[in-house]
Amino acid sequence: MKINWILCLGVLLSSSAFAEQLTQSQYDIKVRQFYNALETTQADLNRALDKRDSLSSILKKSCEYANYMRNLEKLSLENIHLRKAQDEVNFIRGLIQNFDQSLEDLGTTYNRSCKR
Repeated sequence: MKINWILCLGVLLSSSAFAEQLTQSQYDIKVRQFYNALETTQADLNRALDKRDSLSSILKKSCEYANYMRNLEKLSLENIHLRKAQDEVNFIRGLIQNFDQSLEDLGTTYNRSCKR
Protein backbone atom coordinates (compact mmCIF):
# COMPACT_ATOMS: atom_id res chain seq x y z
CA MET A 1 0.00 0.00 0.00
CA LYS A 2 2.84 2.36 0.91
CA ILE A 3 4.51 1.66 -2.43
CA ASN A 4 1.31 2.56 -4.30
CA TRP A 5 1.21 5.97 -2.58
CA ILE A 6 4.86 6.56 -3.42
CA LEU A 7 4.25 5.65 -7.06
CA CYS A 8 1.19 7.90 -7.25
CA LEU A 9 3.11 10.76 -5.69
CA GLY A 10 5.94 10.25 -8.16
CA VAL A 11 3.57 10.31 -11.11
CA LEU A 12 1.90 13.47 -9.85
CA LEU A 13 5.18 15.22 -9.23
CA SER A 14 6.66 14.26 -12.57
CA SER A 15 3.55 15.28 -14.49
CA SER A 16 3.38 18.65 -12.77
CA ALA A 17 7.11 19.24 -13.03
CA PHE A 18 7.07 18.65 -16.76
CA ALA A 19 3.76 20.35 -17.54
CA GLU A 20 3.91 21.41 -21.14
CA GLN A 21 3.66 25.14 -21.63
CA LEU A 22 0.98 26.07 -24.13
CA THR A 23 0.99 28.56 -26.94
CA GLN A 24 -1.33 31.55 -26.58
CA SER A 25 -3.94 30.02 -28.89
CA GLN A 26 -3.83 26.65 -27.10
CA TYR A 27 -4.17 28.45 -23.79
CA ASP A 28 -7.12 30.50 -25.05
CA ILE A 29 -8.93 27.34 -26.13
CA LYS A 30 -8.39 25.67 -22.75
CA VAL A 31 -9.53 28.80 -20.89
CA ARG A 32 -12.74 28.89 -22.97
CA GLN A 33 -13.36 25.24 -22.09
CA PHE A 34 -12.93 26.03 -18.40
CA TYR A 35 -15.30 28.99 -18.60
CA ASN A 36 -17.90 26.85 -20.38
CA ALA A 37 -17.61 24.29 -17.59
CA LEU A 38 -17.76 27.04 -14.96
CA GLU A 39 -20.90 28.48 -16.53
CA THR A 40 -22.56 25.08 -16.55
CA THR A 41 -21.63 24.23 -12.96
CA GLN A 42 -22.66 27.68 -11.76
CA ALA A 43 -26.06 27.24 -13.40
CA ASP A 44 -26.39 23.82 -11.73
CA LEU A 45 -25.47 25.33 -8.39
CA ASN A 46 -27.95 28.19 -8.82
CA ARG A 47 -30.73 25.73 -9.72
CA ALA A 48 -29.93 23.66 -6.64
CA LEU A 49 -30.10 26.77 -4.48
CA ASP A 50 -33.35 27.95 -6.10
CA LYS A 51 -34.94 24.52 -5.59
CA ARG A 52 -33.57 24.40 -2.04
CA ASP A 53 -31.90 21.06 -2.69
CA SER A 54 -30.30 19.14 0.13
CA LEU A 55 -27.22 20.61 1.74
CA SER A 56 -25.09 17.72 0.48
CA SER A 57 -26.21 18.38 -3.10
CA ILE A 58 -25.45 22.08 -2.79
CA LEU A 59 -22.05 21.37 -1.26
CA LYS A 60 -21.24 18.90 -4.03
CA LYS A 61 -22.10 21.49 -6.70
CA SER A 62 -20.11 24.14 -4.81
CA CYS A 63 -17.10 21.84 -4.79
CA GLU A 64 -17.40 21.19 -8.52
CA TYR A 65 -17.53 24.92 -9.21
CA ALA A 66 -14.58 25.64 -6.91
CA ASN A 67 -12.54 22.82 -8.43
CA TYR A 68 -12.99 24.23 -11.94
CA MET A 69 -11.82 27.63 -10.68
CA ARG A 70 -8.77 26.11 -8.99
CA ASN A 71 -7.94 24.06 -12.07
CA LEU A 72 -8.16 27.19 -14.22
CA GLU A 73 -5.85 28.94 -11.76
CA LYS A 74 -3.43 25.99 -11.97
CA LEU A 75 -3.50 26.04 -15.79
CA SER A 76 -2.77 29.75 -15.74
CA LEU A 77 0.09 29.38 -13.28
CA GLU A 78 1.59 26.64 -15.45
CA ASN A 79 1.50 29.07 -18.39
CA ILE A 80 2.41 32.22 -16.52
CA HIS A 81 4.85 33.12 -19.32
CA LEU A 82 1.78 34.22 -21.32
CA ARG A 83 0.50 37.73 -20.60
CA LYS A 84 -3.14 36.57 -20.63
CA ALA A 85 -2.30 33.86 -18.12
CA GLN A 86 -0.88 36.44 -15.73
CA ASP A 87 -4.11 38.43 -15.95
CA GLU A 88 -6.18 35.27 -15.62
CA VAL A 89 -4.44 34.26 -12.38
CA ASN A 90 -5.36 37.59 -10.81
CA PHE A 91 -8.93 37.43 -12.11
CA ILE A 92 -9.62 33.83 -11.08
CA ARG A 93 -8.13 34.38 -7.62
CA GLY A 94 -10.59 37.22 -7.19
CA LEU A 95 -13.45 34.93 -8.24
CA ILE A 96 -12.34 32.28 -5.77
CA GLN A 97 -12.12 34.82 -2.96
CA ASN A 98 -15.54 36.25 -3.79
CA PHE A 99 -17.10 32.79 -3.97
CA ASP A 100 -15.57 31.83 -0.63
CA GLN A 101 -16.67 35.12 0.92
CA SER A 102 -20.24 34.82 -0.34
CA LEU A 103 -20.57 31.42 1.33
CA GLU A 104 -18.97 32.70 4.52
CA ASP A 105 -21.48 35.55 4.52
CA LEU A 106 -24.21 32.91 4.48
CA GLY A 107 -22.59 31.29 7.48
CA THR A 108 -21.24 28.23 5.73
CA THR A 109 -18.29 26.97 3.78
CA TYR A 110 -17.79 24.22 1.24
CA ASN A 111 -14.04 23.89 1.77
CA ARG A 112 -14.19 21.25 4.47
CA SER A 113 -16.48 19.09 2.33
CA CYS A 114 -14.45 19.20 -0.90
CA LYS A 115 -11.91 16.55 -1.81
CA ARG A 116 -8.67 18.06 -3.03
